[in-house]
Amino acid sequence: MTKNELKDLVLMTFALFNQTLYAADQDITFKSWFSVLHDIGFDDCRQALEACAISDKFMPTPGALRRHVITKKEAVPSEHEFWSYIQAGIKARNEGTTIKTRKEVAEHEVVLKTIEQIGPDVVWGLHTNGDRQWALAAYTENLKQHMARGLTVVESNAT
Repeated sequence: MTKNELKDLVLMTFALFNQTLYAADQDITFKSWFSVLHDIGFDDCRQALEACAISDKFMPTPGALRRHVITKKEAVPSEHEFWSYIQAGIKARNEGTTIKTRKEVAEHEVVLKTIEQIGPDVVWGLHTNGDRQWALAAYTENLKQHMARGLTVVESNAT
């Protein structure tokens, strides 16, 4: 995103949420927002802003817009989808059939990493509530690490 696009985005944000951006605060506000959003496209940020304007009561921070863009771009299986995949695998294994699961769930990096960490032989034997809690805790931790990578701001030499 260029600096001019960012200025438009900031002004649009303040206008959509009926906030005042004082002239004395503009320079630092633009620099702050640019430091967080410079490596994300203007159209992606604008779409995230429009979604926030429709659903949120308060003005989003640049970090909130960044999270919105990143999470929208990458569909990550939910905890329920992960556990459902594990249960379907156990059932198929016991019945001698194959699993019919969406590729986006079965082959997602976080799902595969969690299965590998727990151990494939262990995963396909999980069945109690305690097992579920333990597996979901591992999945949630891996998911947090995965999402944190996407939310990392890429440095820029732009001033």
